[in-house]
Order: sequence, then C-alpha cells, then structure tokens
Amino acid sequence: MWARRRRQGTDPLTCLLLETLPPLFSVCLITSLSWASYSLTPPEYVPLILLFQIQIIAQCIQFHRYASIVPTSAKNFPGYVHRYPSLTGRKEETQTTKWEECESCDMHVPISSRHCSHCRKCIRLKDHHCYFLGACVGSHNKRFFLAFVLYAALGSLFATLAILNEMSMNRNLFSWDGFSLFLPVNIAMYFYGQSSRIEIFYVSLLNFGIGAFLFTTFMLFMRPDKKKTRHHDSQKSKKKALEKAEKASNNNKATPPQKSKRDLPPPQPEPPKITSNWTKLEIPSDDENDYEDEDWDPSEISEKYVLEFKKAAEDRLKSYEETYMAEKRDDEDYMKRIIDGNG
Repeated sequence: MWARRRRQGTDPLTCLLLETLPPLFSVCLITSLSWASYSLTPPEYVPLILLFQIQIIAQCIQFHRYASIVPTSAKNFPGYVHRYPSLTGRKEETQTTKWEECESCDMHVPISSRHCSHCRKCIRLKDHHCYFLGACVGSHNKRFFLAFVLYAALGSLFATLAILNEMSMNRNLFSWDGFSLFLPVNIAMYFYGQSSRIEIFYVSLLNFGIGAFLFTTFMLFMRPDKKKTRHHDSQKSKKKALEKAEKASNNNKATPPQKSKRDLPPPQPEPPKITSNWTKLEIPSDDENDYEDEDWDPSEISEKYVLEFKKAAEDRLKSYEETYMAEKRDDEDYMKRIIDGNG
C-alpha cells in the first residue's frame, strides 16, 4: 500500500498523519466538551446534554455503517464486458457509458463514482473526504453526516456558553480581563501568575469549541460540489479532446499540408533581384580608377553610348586574345627548346 503511494508521488507519512490525527482530535474534543457541559451546567440541563451526545454518537455510527463505497460484485469484475443496450446498433452521442475502469481499484465502477486515495476505494457521488470522521461523504451517508454536523454544532454552542458562564463568575469579561479568553494571552498570564491550569484548560476548550461551532455551521450551509464525479471528468476530458481536434483541423485548413522532399520539384535558380529602375553599367579596365560605376537611367542612354561601350568591349576582348596567343607561342618555343636540348 505504502509502496504504491510512494510510486504515485504521495508521502506515506503525510497520509498516515491525515488519517489518524484528525479523527483522534475530534474524539478528544467531543469528550472534553461533553465533560465540561456535565460539570458546569445545572442538573436540569443534563437531559439536553444527553440528547446531543447520543445523537452525535448514533449519527457517527450510522455514517460509517452506510459508507458509500462501491462494493465488489460480478458486474464490476475487471474481466466483465459491459455492452451497450443495443448490441447491433451504434452508440448515440447522448448515450453515456454506465461503467468505467478504475486503475487504482482494478475493477469497473459506475461513472458517478470517484476514487479516494485515503479510503482506497471508489465512492458513489463523492462530496469530500471528512478527515475528522475518517471516511468519505457520499450518496448513502450524506444525510447522517449532515445530522452529525447539526448536533455537533448545537453541542459545541451549548458547551461554549457553559464555559463562558463559568468564567464570567470569576472575571469581568467586558473589561481588560476579556482578553484572557484568548488562549495565547491566557498562557502568558499563567507565566506571570495571573491564571491557573484549569483556567487554561477551559479557555482552550472555549477556543476550540467556538472553532468547532463555526466550522460545523459552515459545513451545514456549504453547497455540494456536483462536479466531483467520474462522469464529469470523462465529459471534461472528451470536451478538451474535441476542442483540440477542432483546433488542429482549423490549423490544417489554414496551412496546406507540406510535401515531402521526394514530391518537391528540383530547386530553380533564383532570379536577379531588381532593387530599383536604375541599371549599373560596368566597363572593364586595367586600372580601377579609370572607370567608376555610375547609375544610369535607361531612358537617357542613347545609341551613341551603346556603340562606344560595344566597341570598347570588342577592343578589350581582342587584346585578351592577342595576349593569350603570344603567351601560347612562348610556351611552345620553350617546350621545343627543351626537347631539342638547347634549353
């Protein structure tokens, strides 16, 4: 069990503390408030205190007795195949699956359930996990949980009123002594010799009793979360998948599919880039300073300039040919002298 939780990234020590300390704290608090109610109230209020205590114990027992755990049966066996109502028909979009597989429990569970890592079971219509009772609140035990919370709130209120009545006999709570009702202040007063141990105990019960009353009252008026179901999770995941698929299809429509390298045509030479309507005319020359590149307007170039450029190019080409032929003749003469032995 602890090895599985360690693999899931859950600290085993944290889980152990959450599963043991809150139930133990609630038992100690209920016992202490009950003792304070018995010892500080007149005898005529004892039946009312007994009613609160009996109801708290009975509702707690019923809460654990009617746990909303999904039991093991032939229907949720992992090898059981759940078919649709129509074996030949097609599944409708509005038709939901009745069962889904829980990887933690290793069995098929209803879609209205949700797995609890503390109870290590799947809970039907899980509302939340109550750490103070040590179990989950589901479809079967929710009414007992609400009854337990109601009587716990009334019992805590009755006990705090009894403690306030007792402390008002020894201190004027509407003066500076009223700050002694806070537990840190009362502990500091004890070290200065202005308080006693029994008073610290009563003040601690008063503070925790007020906190229990406020917390249980809040739980009574808290709206249940109807989205904590496996069906909601599956519908949410399906909605996200549909949105993702729709987004991908829109992107494919916007951008055409890219072809592979085999389908691509051979690369073509890039055409020359024309930056402007001006054309640069270069005239070859031995000296770079003889001619300079100038920007010409094609509309202003006359036939005379074209003929001059053409003639200059022909002269330059002719001089290159003469130079080449002279060098070639020199090389032939040199090779001939070497062959004859006169080199």
